Amino acid sequence: MTEQEIITGSLRHDKAAMKKLFESYYGKVMGICLRYSENEVQAKEIMKRSFEQVFSTLREYTQEKSMRFEDWIKGIVIQHAVIVSREDKSHYRIVSTVQVPEGSANKTGSLDEDLLAEKVTKENLIIALRKLSPAFRLAYNLSEVDNLPVKDILNLLEISEGTFKSNLSQAGFHLKKTLLQL
Repeated sequence: MTEQEIITGSLRHDKAAMKKLFESYYGKVMGICLRYSENEVQAKEIMKRSFEQVFSTLREYTQEKSMRFEDWIKGIVIQHAVIVSREDKSHYRIVSTVQVPEGSANKTGSLDEDLLAEKVTKENLIIALRKLSPAFRLAYNLSEVDNLPVKDILNLLEISEGTFKSNLSQAGFHLKKTLLQL
């Protein structure tokens, strides 16, 4: 089945087409969910909500079609990841009590950089991302992995630019620290 046949069939509620759509995008969607979530249960919740919206708003995609289907799905997944993170208000806007040391970027030797490069695998990155606070994880994923423009991130997270920059800086520091410990 082509992508267009899958979309058309899914709009007609053809179970085979809907199953094919789910199976075709499951891996990519789950990868995004794992990056944004604290654990697999939360990742599955994000995935479930995302696919529910994909199927319920598929007609909107076919009417607009100003972007690739995969990008449209990715946008839905990211929105639900933010929503799920916000639902746990106790973690959403955490301010770290551990501060990035002044000039720490300049004090890390090339040995640390080489060691860090060895530690960065997909699995280790997900482990390290999950150890971040939700606010730091969102900032890092949205900016560094998904490459969203800062303006879009600020609107999506409803935070100031200063808060975002602080969260992103803290995320990078803590990610590096965690990866070096793995």
